[in-house]
Amino acid sequence: SFCTLLVARPIMSKTLSWTFLTQAHMAQVSATNDVAAIKAVLLRADEETKSGYFDGLSAGQREALLDFLYHGLRFARSHAMTAEKQSTLVAIMHRLHSESMRRKAPSRDAFALLEDLLIGHSVHRPPYSAAVFAVDDTKLIIDFLLNTYFRHYKLYLYAFSSRSELAVAAATLGAANETPFEVPPLQSGVPLAQWEAAEAEKAAKAEEERRAAREREEARLAEEEARRRAEAEGPPMPEGLRAQLNAIKAQVAGTGEAQLGDLDARLAAIEARLAAEAAKPSSAVAGGKGARRK
Repeated sequence: SFCTLLVARPIMSKTLSWTFLTQAHMAQVSATNDVAAIKAVLLRADEETKSGYFDGLSAGQREALLDFLYHGLRFARSHAMTAEKQSTLVAIMHRLHSESMRRKAPSRDAFALLEDLLIGHSVHRPPYSAAVFAVDDTKLIIDFLLNTYFRHYKLYLYAFSSRSELAVAAATLGAANETPFEVPPLQSGVPLAQWEAAEAEKAAKAEEERRAAREREEARLAEEEARRRAEAEGPPMPEGLRAQLNAIKAQVAGTGEAQLGDLDARLAAIEARLAAEAAKPSSAVAGGKGARRK
């Protein structure tokens, strides 16, 4: 079977467990190993849970996202993860992808989001988090996503970026007769000092309005940030739970950051080599080939 079904725990308000693939969907997944059938379950789950995972995507984007989620299920199966872990992992993978593509986030920002999502599903602290994954699970998931999703992250950014079309129109200057400006009569003029005073008053008023708008926006952002932190932190955390959370954060961050940095360095080296090859004159390449034939 594709997975082992377990009785679901109550869904925490801040977790993604069972939000996309329900127990019924996981039962359908466990009944088949066929790729097309499993992808059909993913599409059916999207409709039945009204998740909107595939809304607004082109055919190519839809297929790329289906492949991404399907391989997440295959990975979880290969490590004998429970149905709850598989369901949660698929939801985390989609949240990671959709948020990163929406914000066009750099790979390190996307990885930081992945860390937050995994930590939020590795500590039992209802309703703010649930211990779905063990620390060993988070390490396996990070390795899997580093070697798949993040290795091709730039391709995902390109494939899921919205396309813009630029319309260019040519016009010949001086081809049309322009109506000259109408000069107001001198009687309507005002003394220079009066005009400058009026302009200064308008500028001061505009600056005051901008300052007030900035203050209102700063106050709103501060209030939202305070509310977000309060929701994220919840009630005071017991010292034992705080120590557990800090240990998980340190292990997850230490594992992923080093691998992500190594991956970035290798990708940069490959890009530099490709750029150097592209910059070589074609004659030099041809000469080199002739020399080898001799």
